[in-house]
Amino acid sequence: MSPSQLCGLISGCSYTPMLLTWELLDRCNFYCPFCYIVGHSHNEQVRFENIKSKIQELIDLGLLYCTLTGGEILLHKDFKEIYSFLKLSGVLVALYSNGYLIDNEIINLFKQLPPYKIEISIYGVDQKNFDKVTGTKGRDYQKVLDNILKLRDLGIKVKCKTPFNSITEDGFSKIGDWCNLNGIDYYYSTTIFQAYDGKNLNHFQSNFSSMISCEANKIQITDKSYPEIFDCEKQNTIKKCYTCGIKNYGLHINSNFELLPCQRTQIKECNYRIVDLGIKKSINLNRQFVNTYINKPIRGCTGCEASNTCKMCPAIAVPVYNNGNQIEAFSVPLGYCDFERKRYYGLINELSKLK
Repeated sequence: MSPSQLCGLISGCSYTPMLLTWELLDRCNFYCPFCYIVGHSHNEQVRFENIKSKIQELIDLGLLYCTLTGGEILLHKDFKEIYSFLKLSGVLVALYSNGYLIDNEIINLFKQLPPYKIEISIYGVDQKNFDKVTGTKGRDYQKVLDNILKLRDLGIKVKCKTPFNSITEDGFSKIGDWCNLNGIDYYYSTTIFQAYDGKNLNHFQSNFSSMISCEANKIQITDKSYPEIFDCEKQNTIKKCYTCGIKNYGLHINSNFELLPCQRTQIKECNYRIVDLGIKKSINLNRQFVNTYINKPIRGCTGCEASNTCKMCPAIAVPVYNNGNQIEAFSVPLGYCDFERKRYYGLINELSKLK
């Protein structure tokens, strides 16, 4: 049972803040040009001593599972303290890192307090591609690979991941081969996340045929029967707001220690400064916002044949404001449906070749 499934089972119909993603900081030691955070966000690093009581309060309210992400989490001055506090409080902790800064001290910490899992973003298994993707020079790509193997040998659940885009695609297949050779779980995504400052990063998307081929191969590997693609019950379903884990158990804290429904949601109307408001008031305001839109149809969605693969949700949709400058609904962005239908039929065609 996954953490999401467990939280869903426990929460029932009521809301309990059980599953948290916490963006520790918006800084990184890499400078990947397609990154939606680094260079697009400039928050001051929040020190643990200033927010420890807030995290304790969240634990007291029922926090069960926490993913620490960034930026690069190991750059945070208080990472070891934060991680140890969560673990010793009984929270299941997952970590997202690029793996470069893992040293003997971190390894020893993980020996004593193993994470639930750690996901390493892997950007190259040769120096040329590593430098190109990370925007760095003089940093040994092998260090990341060695750290991944150290984690594996400790018995820690380690998974590697790579975004598939125009920058990473040259070395992409080699990364998958290395992971398979070393018995490392591996996954990838073609999704382009838009920058925190609103800058459009779609120009980093790979060409359509490469993207579809990549997605089809992923579907074939994970499930050769392709139920998500061909499930008629999921077709012609109009997308609605907050039908995911946000409804009953999910929440997100960003690098400025503000509460939001999820990491992809960047609108000011649901951004609550925890340091000023406190955990309970922030959660109450968060729920007032979410509850206003739960199960409301997303405007512009017709529930077309592509709905079983479409990821449309309020975090992707455009807020619609009324005359009082209040959000009254969420709407599908212009051009989104055309692309999703094109993507859907592209996948159908590509998967038929792989049968």
